[in-house]
Amino acid sequence: MIVTLLTILSASPENLDASFKQPEISTVHFTVRYQPGMEELGIMAAGLSEDAYKRISDFLDHDLTHTIAINVSPYRTGPSFPREIRPGPVCRHILLYGGSRHIDVTFPGSFQGLRRSLIHKITHAFIYDMFADEQVPIPLVRAMPMPGWFSESLAVYIAGLPDENVSVSGREVSPESGPGLYSMTGYPSFPAAYTYGEKRGLIGFLDATYGRKCISELLRDMRDTGGFDEAIKIVTGKRLEELETDLSAYISSAGRGGDQRDFLYENREQIVDGSVTYLWYTIAPAVSPDGSCIAYLSATPGSTLLHVSSLAWKAGGDSGGYEISSGKDLKISRGSISSVDNRISWTADGKTIVMAGRSNGSEAILFIDQDTGGIVSSENMPFSAIMFPALSGNGRYISFTGAATSTSDIYIYDRQAASIKRITDDPFFERDPVITPDGTSILYSTNSNESGDITRGAFDIIRRDIMTGTSSMLVKNSFVNIHPSLSPDGKTLLYICNEEGPFNIYMLDLATRKTEKLTNYPKGALYPAWLPAGKGMAYVINLLHGTALRVGDLNAGSRVK
Repeated sequence: MIVTLLTILSASPENLDASFKQPEISTVHFTVRYQPGMEELGIMAAGLSEDAYKRISDFLDHDLTHTIAINVSPYRTGPSFPREIRPGPVCRHILLYGGSRHIDVTFPGSFQGLRRSLIHKITHAFIYDMFADEQVPIPLVRAMPMPGWFSESLAVYIAGLPDENVSVSGREVSPESGPGLYSMTGYPSFPAAYTYGEKRGLIGFLDATYGRKCISELLRDMRDTGGFDEAIKIVTGKRLEELETDLSAYISSAGRGGDQRDFLYENREQIVDGSVTYLWYTIAPAVSPDGSCIAYLSATPGSTLLHVSSLAWKAGGDSGGYEISSGKDLKISRGSISSVDNRISWTADGKTIVMAGRSNGSEAILFIDQDTGGIVSSENMPFSAIMFPALSGNGRYISFTGAATSTSDIYIYDRQAASIKRITDDPFFERDPVITPDGTSILYSTNSNESGDITRGAFDIIRRDIMTGTSSMLVKNSFVNIHPSLSPDGKTLLYICNEEGPFNIYMLDLATRKTEKLTNYPKGALYPAWLPAGKGMAYVINLLHGTALRVGDLNAGSRVK
């Protein structure tokens, strides 16, 4: 339980300042402003902000010289984000509007997501504050050059660090092992700063090789000397060119080390990564019904996020395996796609891709032509966020997580009746819903618990009868079990779990309840998605500098019936 959150939760209503247009809560280091009627969201953000402060202050060995205002809003109903100052050639990452310092944060649908979002943005505030410190000898260094990718990478790294004293099986959990850094899945809006290839791994390399203290020293040296290259030489004793050689070796070892086999019993794979297709973050793969195509979301230097590649099996000895083409970009508007916490489905005819997005200014389920990227139709929904949508096998229903204010629940949309059925109604975070092939049940992950702790980090997977509401537990332990993917026949479940440190993929036989670990990647594997007839799966692996898409055979003859 987070102590500062409990302290803030005990605050009396008179501490909420009603003199401003937006009510606010004052803490030691922040002023948190929220929309009227959303006190719970404001209180949650206030507690998490102070926890973020301690983490970042300890990491960077710095205390803020100014109080920071934080505006928190429901997901995708907040301020106009194009106004934000994006990572650029100079370090100006705190948002400066009218001379005031404030940060805009939206509630991403979960306690964990809000926590990481706050850590990320407050880290940028710290970086700016370190460069604007009045103790700096030359005032002009307040706009000292800093590579945008370095500032962004540092913020992502700190946001992804494990909690203090957290370990699994006696090992510290790697910050790269989680399925995404902003939220529990996915990445933050795919800014261009995420497309710097191996440089994305520099923070982890410095932390592991030279110790955490070197990073704060690097920032100060950068501030004082006026250049990144000079600061690197001071801290590491090596020129940047020499360091890049060491970094490449480290990335090769850290990203590809450990068990090199895709499956514990099969080794057939095909990789699509940055060096081949210039895609550094690939998430949410989904294979078409006939197995000929695979759709996925990716970060690119341009504006395209949705991609479709052809998929084919190549027979022949050790070289046999699935081949993935370089793919085609679907030129759908960036503003139409929700890149974070999304999921892709295909219609039965394989002509249309289904995913969450925006249409006419509101949250919607989009139906996208897989050839042209044009929006065929959309189902608008009355939510501040729609996450993890999944089309049922018969195409009539769409299950999804709907976020409203500071809570998220599971819903089912009936396309034929144009009606919404609420499945859960509680303060916990439910995610990744999928309807069983027979249409009687829905499976999803949840952090619900009898003690009522909404901050609980562990997620269980349960099955819930849609008509009666009765539930049964499928996967329960003290770890995070998410990304459930049900086989076409409804008999087998794929999911990811972090019980051995990094997230890896497990397979559960729903009849026998036998569980088998399928992958063993040192940085983790996530987003498992079945191939047609349950003969294999597509998935994503974490690398030190990004992610990579893989497709493997599940040895259908003996493993999946």
